[in-house]
Amino acid sequence: MADNTPDDVFKLFDLEDDEQPVSTGGTGPANTDTVPVTPAGDTADSWSRITGNAELVRVLKAFVTYREPQTHVLVYGPNRSGKTFSVHTALKAKFCRERRDDLDPCNRCKSCRTWESGGWNRIGFFRNREGHDFKYSWIDGTNPSTIDEELACRYRDRGCPLVLYIDEVSHPEFLKFMPRLIKPMTETPMTIIASGVRLGGRKDPVTGARFPGLSKDFVYRFTSIVRTTAPAPPDFRRWLSGEVVRRGLAPDDAVLDLIIERAGHIPGQALRPLRAARFLGVPLTLAFVESYRWEV
Repeated sequence: MADNTPDDVFKLFDLEDDEQPVSTGGTGPANTDTVPVTPAGDTADSWSRITGNAELVRVLKAFVTYREPQTHVLVYGPNRSGKTFSVHTALKAKFCRERRDDLDPCNRCKSCRTWESGGWNRIGFFRNREGHDFKYSWIDGTNPSTIDEELACRYRDRGCPLVLYIDEVSHPEFLKFMPRLIKPMTETPMTIIASGVRLGGRKDPVTGARFPGLSKDFVYRFTSIVRTTAPAPPDFRRWLSGEVVRRGLAPDDAVLDLIIERAGHIPGQALRPLRAARFLGVPLTLAFVESYRWEV
């Protein structure tokens, strides 16, 4: 087990209650994360845009500079706590051809442009600043049917390093395919980064049905296991104010206070009304935030 494994990792295999919605409020129309938002500057990924998650940033920065295969990272934590954005920043920096000395991606080279145009959820090849070639593949844990195809490729071409990102690794659909990855994780030149809400099993609070979690054989093959952590209140407020300005919206103390209260101190939750206001082209006002529906 890796040295940075959380002390409570063994408890994660016990059954846990379903995660409750972060917060609810407002009577306006429902808002979802399917709004296609790509405002100016919103794709300029940087480690400075990650709030909290100091240990996760440390582990992922090490991944960016480390070339050896079989260095696997498992990230878990509540929805919208920064898992996906942190992983995306790390992968973008890993593949960047003009990566900065502070490990930020340049956001302008061919690799970065490919990533921003949707390369993060495709299969492709990247060459980074050091001239190293990688094959990248993304697996959606809610529909992991491509795992068999990817593993077949691994056995045909063991000399091609693969970086595999598995999103929603704790989803029940992925659990069906999980055993097929255990052996390749230690025998083929591949690096896996996986993220999910939980590692252990869970119990449906309504029906009482029990759902299994990730197996110990699978979890123990990860070099690093990191849980997301919330930012300190002052850091969260500074970060949120910066994200408001980044989207060309006017920061207002009363509006920021309301967003922080409604978002339940969850970074991804706090960004939702910002994205909606930017997409709709309306001011980020108290009335807008009060009418926004925050259900998960």
